[in-house]
Amino acid sequence: CALSHLDFTLRDVAADRPLRMEGRAAIGRASRFEFALTGPAPAEYADRPGAWPLDLDARLEIGDAADVEALLASGAFPFPNLHAALNVHGALADHLHAALTLRTAESAADSPNALDLALDVDLSLPPPVAAHLFGGAELPAGFRFAPAPCAPPPGAISLTENPELALFLRHAQGQAHLAFPKIAYGQNVFERGAAQAFLRGGVLTVPTATCAAYGGTLEARGNAQLLACPLTYRLDRLTADQLDVGRPLAANGLAGQTKISGALHLEASGSGQAVAEPGLRTLVADAQARIDDLQTVGPGGSLMDQVWRQLDQPLLLKVAPRLKAKVAEAQRTATAIATTRYETATATLALRAGVATLSDARLAMPGYRLDLAGPIWPFDDRLDLAAQLVASPAETAQLVGDQDLSALLPYEDGGLLVPLAVRGALSDPQAVPDLDRLLQHALGGGGGGESGDSLLDELSASDRKHVEKGLEFLGTLLAP
Repeated sequence: CALSHLDFTLRDVAADRPLRMEGRAAIGRASRFEFALTGPAPAEYADRPGAWPLDLDARLEIGDAADVEALLASGAFPFPNLHAALNVHGALADHLHAALTLRTAESAADSPNALDLALDVDLSLPPPVAAHLFGGAELPAGFRFAPAPCAPPPGAISLTENPELALFLRHAQGQAHLAFPKIAYGQNVFERGAAQAFLRGGVLTVPTATCAAYGGTLEARGNAQLLACPLTYRLDRLTADQLDVGRPLAANGLAGQTKISGALHLEASGSGQAVAEPGLRTLVADAQARIDDLQTVGPGGSLMDQVWRQLDQPLLLKVAPRLKAKVAEAQRTATAIATTRYETATATLALRAGVATLSDARLAMPGYRLDLAGPIWPFDDRLDLAAQLVASPAETAQLVGDQDLSALLPYEDGGLLVPLAVRGALSDPQAVPDLDRLLQHALGGGGGGESGDSLLDELSASDRKHVEKGLEFLGTLLAP
């Protein structure tokens, strides 16, 4: 980065003359900066500097990102170019208006990032507060504000540690309007965006924020208690409607080899005080999600093929021999590309003390449904979910014939139930049959039909040894 053609002019310098200041500079080969600041004679406002009305116009043209890369951290400027304009007019003790626009040229294939944004802010302070903060005048008793001493916990902040900032936030009144026709970062594109915000008594309120993204819409509202110690914030409501769930996954490289589609509906809320990693476990959040017309296309066969491969267990196949055909067929699809369509996809999530509890999670497809529940530790990258695959009565009849195996295998709603455990890292969860529950049920010997002991006797020596080890381990878990 090289600055050149620097020009700074201060005209008619005198306290009793209007202020006129101008400046400009060239940056690199294709960028430039210029500004102009004007205002009435400063002497007229010597005893009330907060009431001095100014008029500032500033423009920054970045024609080539290479011109500013040396000034910023690597990757900090993601746009190929940028036009920025700032206008500030008025006085804090009366009414100060600021308008900021940021725009880039249309995104190109080699740089898909784009920005088109406009922010308007109106701000004012009571004249006695402005005179105190900017001129050192004594503050009338009615405007004094002395927050209690506070030491924020790790990962949180407090804005009350600076007395001048706390006084400003206590008495400042303002409103802001943000509009962004388009913000694009790679394949993440947000359009037709708008938001409003109000500042009163140290509380920043955002009553509405909306935009279009991923084929649907996002809406949010919330507030931040700027004078609380620590600073706290609350997301009263976040709504996502008709978002194509596959698009954000693909845009951020999270879909892997699987193509996912479906319309996401999300209702969420949350609150917290964390602004850095040490405080993230204090976040509180709730969310309910539904995906309509969910479909996945990817390797490894369908979801049920992947489940059947996990059910290649000697005891289970002995109890329900017809499962062998399903397992064998699933083994043959291990490298096949298959499509899975879901009739239902829902979930509820509650985050407390660093633990996200999943409940009411269900994936239903023709003939089967998969229910999941349990804890997820997002900040520790692990999960431990209990799942159960339930076959419809019609599918159950195909799997077990006319036999009633309820004495040996779990059933629910007239259909065969296979319990599963989903454990491991969030990035690579492993789903396996819950042998503890299966063994407890199959070897309980209740009801009619073949007993657990006779089933065990009929297994091969190697399979019997495998099951006996499972029983031994299960016994240690159940021992008083």
